[in-house]
Amino acid sequence: MRILDRSPAQDELDDDADPELATEPVAASDVPAAVEPAPDVVVAASAEVLPSPEPEPEPVVADDVFARLRAESEAMTDAPTTSDVADVDEPQPVPGSDADSNEAETVATGALDEGGPFAMRAGLVEPLEKEMARALKRALADEQNEVLDTLRREKPKGVEDLLPALELHAARWTGAAVETLRQAASVGSGSGTTVSVDDLAEELALALVGPLRERIDRGFAASDGNLDDIADRVRALYREWRGQRLAETSQHYTAAAYARGAFEAIEPGTKVTWMIDPTVGACPDCDDNVLAGPLDKGESFPTGNACAPAHPGCHCLVVAAPS
Repeated sequence: MRILDRSPAQDELDDDADPELATEPVAASDVPAAVEPAPDVVVAASAEVLPSPEPEPEPVVADDVFARLRAESEAMTDAPTTSDVADVDEPQPVPGSDADSNEAETVATGALDEGGPFAMRAGLVEPLEKEMARALKRALADEQNEVLDTLRREKPKGVEDLLPALELHAARWTGAAVETLRQAASVGSGSGTTVSVDDLAEELALALVGPLRERIDRGFAASDGNLDDIADRVRALYREWRGQRLAETSQHYTAAAYARGAFEAIEPGTKVTWMIDPTVGACPDCDDNVLAGPLDKGESFPTGNACAPAHPGCHCLVVAAPS
C-alpha cells in the first residue's frame, strides 16, 4: 500500500501552478488499496486481437437527412440552366425605353457608315489638316528665328519691342492658313465653288498669336530683364506651340471650313438638323442643338449658331434634315 505524502519541493511546485488548475487534496483513506490497470492498457499489452463490434444500424434520423439531400439534388438538376433563363427572361425593348433613346442618339450623332457625312468629311479633310499643320509650323519656325535674333541684337524690353504690332503679327498667320481653309470649304460644298473663309483665317490667327504674345509678356516680367532667361522661355514656348496647339488648331479650323462649305451647298428654305461627330462626342450645348430638331436653314440653333461649329473643338455638322 502506497502512502501519499507531500514534500516541501512538491509544495513549492504547487504554489507556482495555476490556481484554476489546482485540485482539492485527497485523503489517504480515500485512495483504493490497489489500482487496477485500465482495460485499454490491458488490450494494448495483449497480443490477442479482439473482434470488431458489429456495426449498429443507422439511426432513423440519418436516413431522413440523406433522403432530404437526394430530394434537393434532384430539384437542382431539374432547375432551368442559365441559358434557359436568358432565353425565357431576357427583357425586350419597350417603346420609349432607354433602348429607343440610345437608338435615337445614334441616329442624331450620325453613325460612321461608309456613306455618312462624317466618314465623307474624314476622307476629304485629313490631307488638308496635314497641309495646314505644315504651313503653320513653317510660319512658327520663321517667327522663332526672328524673335531669337532680335533678342541677341536689339535687347528688347518687352513683347512690343520683340514682335510686330498685333494686327501685323496676326496677318502673317492669316496668310499662312487662308488658302488651305478655302480648299476645305470647297470640298465641303461638293461643287468646287469658292466659299468665303477669311473670317475663319483671321480667327485662327488670333487664337494662336494672342496667347503667344501674352505668355511672352509674362516671361519678360518674370525674367526681370535677364535676356538669356527670356530666350530660354521663348524657345520653350514656341516648342509648346509647335506640338499639340498647332495640331488642334489645324484640325478645328479645317473642320469648320468644311462645315461652312457643306452648309452653303444646302438649298435655301431647306429644313436642316444639327449632327454630332460620334468620334468626338457632344457637349451640353451641342446636345441642345440636336434636340432643337429640324429648323429652316439660316435659323439659329439654341447656341445662337446657324452653322457648326458652336465652340472651339466642335466638329459637328449642319445637314439637310431627312424628308
